[in-house]
Amino acid sequence: MQPILRFLRHHRIPLTLAVVLSFILATPFSTTMLASLPWSVVALCLAAAAYAWWVRDRTDALLATGIAAIFVVGRLYFNAVDGQTFTLRATALLAYLLLHVVLLIGPWSRFSVRVREWYKHRRHLGVTSFLLALLHSNLIITLYFKGDILGSWRVEFIFFGSTALLVMAVLAVTSWDWFQKHVPWKTWAIVHAAFFVVYLIEIWIATGIWKKTGDVSSWTYPAFAAFIVYWVIVAPWGFAPRLFKVLNGWKQLHVLVYVAYVSAVLHLYFGAALAQDPWAQWTVIGLFVLVMGSHAAGWIRNAQERRSRSPVAGGASNGWTNVCALSDLKPGEGRRVDMNGFPIALFLHEGRVLAFFGYCAHQKGPLWQGKIIQGYLTCPWHGWQYSVKDGKGPEGLHDQVPFYETKVEGGRVFVRIEKGKECKGYGCGACRCHA
Repeated sequence: MQPILRFLRHHRIPLTLAVVLSFILATPFSTTMLASLPWSVVALCLAAAAYAWWVRDRTDALLATGIAAIFVVGRLYFNAVDGQTFTLRATALLAYLLLHVVLLIGPWSRFSVRVREWYKHRRHLGVTSFLLALLHSNLIITLYFKGDILGSWRVEFIFFGSTALLVMAVLAVTSWDWFQKHVPWKTWAIVHAAFFVVYLIEIWIATGIWKKTGDVSSWTYPAFAAFIVYWVIVAPWGFAPRLFKVLNGWKQLHVLVYVAYVSAVLHLYFGAALAQDPWAQWTVIGLFVLVMGSHAAGWIRNAQERRSRSPVAGGASNGWTNVCALSDLKPGEGRRVDMNGFPIALFLHEGRVLAFFGYCAHQKGPLWQGKIIQGYLTCPWHGWQYSVKDGKGPEGLHDQVPFYETKVEGGRVFVRIEKGKECKGYGCGACRCHA
C-alpha cells in the first residue's frame, strides 16, 4: 500500500493530466457523458481538487475548486440552455479569462511584489486555460462539424480559434521542467522552425479553402502578416540574436503566447461578440487594451530601471572588470550590473561579494531580485535555488547558473568572466558563443 501512496503523491500532475485529457477526448463520443454535462466537469474538478489537497498543493486545489464553483453557479443561473451549450460557453469564457490572468501577471509583477509571487503559478494557470479551450474545441468540432476539422476552417474565426489552441498546446507540452533543463538552445531553434513551418502549411490550407468559397474577410491577411513578422522577430533563427543580448530558447518559444492571445481575441470578437449587444464587443476590446497597456507600462518600467542602473565603471585588467563601488551593495539586497550587456546579479553576503549570472536557468527569472535563504540564492519567480559557494543547486539536483570570481580593491568590486565557458544554457550576445 505504501508504494502505491508514494507513487500517487509523486506523480499527481501527470496522473491528473492523463485523466483530464481522457475525459476531454472521450466526452463528445459518449452519449452518457454528453448528457451529464456540465456536472461531470464539476465532479472532475472536485476530484482533482481533493487529489491536490491530499498532496498539500493548496494552490491547485483552490484553482480546481474555483472552476467547479463557477460551473455550479453558472449552471444554476443559466438554466434555460442545455448542458452541452452551457459547457461550450463556460469553458470558452473561463479559458479566455484565465489567459488574461496569465498575461497580466508578468507586467503587473514589475509594480507589485505580491503579484510577483504568482509567477510560480503561471504555468498551471496556462495549462488549465488550454485544457478548458481543448474541451470547448473538441465539443464544437465533434457536435457541429462531425469531426471535420478542415470543414470547420471554412469559418474564418474558427481557424483563428484553432491557431490559438495549437500554440497553447505546444506551450503546454513544453512547460515541463524537463524540457527547460535538458533541451539545448540549438534544439529550441529547430523546434521553433518546425512549428513555424506547420503554421505556414495551415495558412496555406485555410487560404485555399477560402478561395474556393470566395468569402474572405479583409482582416484575415493583415493578421497573418503580423503573426509571421512577429514569429520571425522572436525566433532564434530570426532577428532575436541581433536584438537581445541573452537568448533563452524555451522563453523564445513561449513568447508565442501573444500569437495565441491575438488569435483568441479575433476568434471571440468575430465569432461571438459581434452577435451580442455592444457591451460584449467593448468588453473584448477593453480587455485587449488592458493587456496591451499593462505590457506597455511594464516595458516603460523596465526601461526606467535600466536607465537607473549605473554603467559599469570599466577598468578591465587581466580579465577583471571594475563593476561598482562596494558601498553600492547592501546586505540582503541584490544589484544588477551589465558587463557589455551581460547581466550579473551581485550580492553582499556575510562580508563577501557574490556574482551570479543574472537570469535563472529555469525561466530567465531576474536573480538580482531574489533573496539569499539558508545559503542559497532563491529565484523570485519559482523558487529555484543556487548555492552561494558555486552557483549549483541543492544536492541531488543538476540546476546551476554561472558563478563568477570577485575581488574588492580600493573600495571597488571587480568581476571576472571567462567568455564562451560561463554562459552555459544561454546564447549570449556579449560573446556570441551560443553555448
